[in-house]
Amino acid sequence: MQLPTTLPDETLFSRYIRHMTIFGMNENDYLKLLFDRPRVSIHPYITIGITKASQISEEDELTIYRQQTLGRFFAYFMPHKSDDLYKAMLGADGGIAFRASQLVSFRESESLSLKYCPLCAKEDVRCHGVSYWHLIHQVPGVEACPDHQTWLIHQELPARPHVKLGLLPNVSTRPEKCSFLSYKFAKFTRMLLTNITRDTNYFDQNILLEKISKHGYMSGNKKFKRSVLTSLFYNFTKKLNHCDKRLLPYSETDYRYLSYLLSGRASQHPFKYILIDFWLWSKLLSSL
Repeated sequence: MQLPTTLPDETLFSRYIRHMTIFGMNENDYLKLLFDRPRVSIHPYITIGITKASQISEEDELTIYRQQTLGRFFAYFMPHKSDDLYKAMLGADGGIAFRASQLVSFRESESLSLKYCPLCAKEDVRCHGVSYWHLIHQVPGVEACPDHQTWLIHQELPARPHVKLGLLPNVSTRPEKCSFLSYKFAKFTRMLLTNITRDTNYFDQNILLEKISKHGYMSGNKKFKRSVLTSLFYNFTKKLNHCDKRLLPYSETDYRYLSYLLSGRASQHPFKYILIDFWLWSKLLSSL
């Protein structure tokens, strides 16, 4: 019953798929064996069952949570939900974990799918004998591979419970070169994700406001130059050639996109924090 050894940057979801494939089980039989419930919903990055996974592997719960799911990633941007999310992901109720992640409440949200890089898949087979799902590729809003400068391929997620025998990346898909800005954004996100999983800090709204102020987009205490800020930010995001427009501002006058983010009054999709931080980071580099 031992879970397969974790491969570099592999998700817990991917380990479940490889495990059930080794057993040759369908999803209902596998989930009944693992959780004693045949219809448990397994999310590709808010993946439940961490306690059980720890019991049948050589890894502790915190390591699996931080390094093989995006639980810590979401918790970083929502400190008030961090304990609820962690506890939910230890257990076996996908609905509780999904609600704790706040994904259902965000206005900006992508279509849920599995993502992979064709070149990574080929390298994984060559190096490890199997393709698998990488954690960095599953970060919402990341559309490029940070290693190969290629667009990620979206693969439809099966209906609930989402896991399926042999559900691994296709090694025969042809890669397509992505925009350079999307490639840089993927590398920036991986750097951020690595830092988040290694420390115990949480997102600080004041640090973001300081960056905004240093770039001259504030006219007073928490008063923003709304028109200039929104217009410049929107025109920057267009250069991503991003395939899912729902995660991006829709025009130069989409003031709502940044208003709640900068006010700090409500939880926002983590992608928005990363994107504006990447924009400010890019502006800083261009000024050096």
